[in-house]
Amino acid sequence: SQHGLPRFGSIPISHEVPGGTALRLAGLPIADDPAWRALAESHAAVASGSHPDIEPADGRFNLWLLKPSRGCGGAGIFIDSDLQSLIDHASSSPVGCWVAQKYLERPLL
Repeated sequence: SQHGLPRFGSIPISHEVPGGTALRLAGLPIADDPAWRALAESHAAVASGSHPDIEPADGRFNLWLLKPSRGCGGAGIFIDSDLQSLIDHASSSPVGCWVAQKYLERPLL
């Protein structure tokens, strides 16, 4: 690795996506937002077992974390495997920006 540390291959797939407040200000439906489209593509690739960075066994439940992006110390984290549930949660919240991150189903602890 770049800094002499071992590479474990455990950095989760992450996307920064706008929440309800940001989407309302932009006047965009989620389907037209590029960040949400990229998340939807990653979600579908993990579900089909075709994502290049995720082994099929590491994505079989396709769980995703949705976290407020402004350092909330663990408050407000939502986890689900259903993309529509993630969308509904983010779009109904006053949080302006979220980090959607693939849950590590088999962490190297």
